[in-house]
Amino acid sequence: MTPPRRRPRAVLVGPMASGKTSVGRSLAARWGVELRDSDHVIVERAGRPISDIFASDGEQAFRDLEREVILGELESFDGVLALGGGAVLDPLTREALADHIVVSLTVDERNAGFRIRGDTSRPVLAGGGLETWRRIYAERRHLYAEVGTVEVDTSRGTTGASATRIIEALIEAGYERAASTGGKRPLPSSVPVRAAPSDASDRTTSGSPT
Repeated sequence: MTPPRRRPRAVLVGPMASGKTSVGRSLAARWGVELRDSDHVIVERAGRPISDIFASDGEQAFRDLEREVILGELESFDGVLALGGGAVLDPLTREALADHIVVSLTVDERNAGFRIRGDTSRPVLAGGGLETWRRIYAERRHLYAEVGTVEVDTSRGTTGASATRIIEALIEAGYERAASTGGKRPLPSSVPVRAAPSDASDRTTSGSPT
C-alpha cells in the first residue's frame, strides 16, 4: 500500500525581515508540527554558509541548489516550511507552490529597517542596507502575491500575534479543519488551533539571509 503523500501544512514566503522563520516557529508550535527553514537545509547540505556559496559559486549556483532543496521539501515534509526571500524568483519553484498552502508575509519599511540593521548574514544586501532591501522587495513583491494563498502583515505585534493572524486568514479563506475545502489548493490535513503561548516579549524577527 502506497503511504500517504507528505506535504507542508503551510509554506511561508516573503521579503527579508518579514519574520518567516520566527513567525513560522510560532505557527508550527500552534499546530504541533516542526518548522523547517529552506536556507538552513541548504547550509546543512552544502556544509558551508550561504554567503560562501554566493561568493565562490555565484548566485545562480545557489538558486539551483535552493530549487532542488525546496522541491524535495514540498514532497516530503509535513510541517511549516519557511523559504528564503529569493526562492520565488525561480519559475519551477513558483509552479510547484501552486499546489500548496502559501502564506505571503509582508512588513513595512520602517520595521524592516529596524530588523536588518547591523545584519551581515544576508549576502544579497551586500552592504546596501535598507535601500537595497527596498529595491529587492519592489522587484519581488508581485511574485509573493502571485504564489500566496493568503497575505499577512507582520510589521507589528509579537510572532504569536502574527501566527494568530495567519490562522485567522486561512480560516477566512476557507482552509479550516478539513482535509479538503474543494478549492484549488487542498489543505494537507486538519489544522488544530492551540491556545496561544504567552509570548508578549517575543518580537517578530527574521532569520533568512536571502
